[in-house]
Amino acid sequence: MPQAPAESTDGRLEPVEPPLRQAVGEAAASGPAQDETRRQAELLEAERIAAARLDLERRGAEQQQAAAEQAARAEAERLEAERREALRREALRQQAARAEAARQETVRAESLRIEAARLETERQEAEHKELVARQEAEKALAARLEAQRLELARQEAARLEAARIESARIEAERLEAERLEAQRQAAARDAAAQEATARREADARREAARRAMGRQLDAEAARREAAANATRPPDTRPSSWSSARRGRLFGRTDAHRELVLYAEAFARKIQLNMTIDMVAELAQRPHTAPLVTVAIRSDGSVESVTFVVSSGVAAIDEAIRRIVQSQTPFAAFPPALASEFDIVEIRRTWHFDTAVRLY
Repeated sequence: MPQAPAESTDGRLEPVEPPLRQAVGEAAASGPAQDETRRQAELLEAERIAAARLDLERRGAEQQQAAAEQAARAEAERLEAERREALRREALRQQAARAEAARQETVRAESLRIEAARLETERQEAEHKELVARQEAEKALAARLEAQRLELARQEAARLEAARIESARIEAERLEAERLEAQRQAAARDAAAQEATARREADARREAARRAMGRQLDAEAARREAAANATRPPDTRPSSWSSARRGRLFGRTDAHRELVLYAEAFARKIQLNMTIDMVAELAQRPHTAPLVTVAIRSDGSVESVTFVVSSGVAAIDEAIRRIVQSQTPFAAFPPALASEFDIVEIRRTWHFDTAVRLY
């Protein structure tokens, strides 16, 4: 077999003289017949050398890879050692930090205890001072209250004495005032009696004048009605109501109590049912307070609305007629009134402000 080249200490190939080359050389020396064999031997030798070189390169590459892997392992081990050292140092630092925190907490707790003890001492001293001050204040207050009590007792005694004197003075003034009041009342009674007499006489005169005016107006109305009836055909003349029994109230007073009460009920119905709304705007116009006679039948129906004195504004007169008609029927005559009258004529003066008022 051919011998492979030897490897030097630095990895280079050392050529070795193989036995085949020697044989070839010997054969070549013997003659040209051996040329082919020699060429074959040289080719084989070249192939062997190439294979040896490739093997040597492979081994060098493997050695380089192994060296790189070993270096990587060494680097990894170094990094791991550094990591562990860093962890160890961090653990030591944390342990030292915990120890320092525990020490600081101990110092803080001790400081808090000392501060609490100081505050408690100060509180106790303050409470003691406050107690002493309160006791002194209570003593001072007790002394002041006692002084005030004595002063009040002195003032009360003086007040009672002054009140006794004032009471005596007031009693004397009261007796004097009662005497003077008795005299004044006696004089007032005399004056009131005189005034009442004069008022009754004046009322009687006014009532007589109203009755005289009423009789005159009734007579004139009767004459007008008679004249009108005389000119009317027989079938258009008024019905039997013209001969009915009539009661007349020309003021707010009359000897017939039932007639006065019925007239007041009639006026209240007009005044209390918001009838002012029907004439409020018209009443703003300048006008005369109208004097109106309303004739009411015994069943509460209205026979007529007659203006003794007109307001001077036709719209106001018409509004008054509508107000009266809007409140019909009025109450039927009570038995005592119906037994005497078939028709009641109520004459009132109409005024307008926040309501319709009949006077």
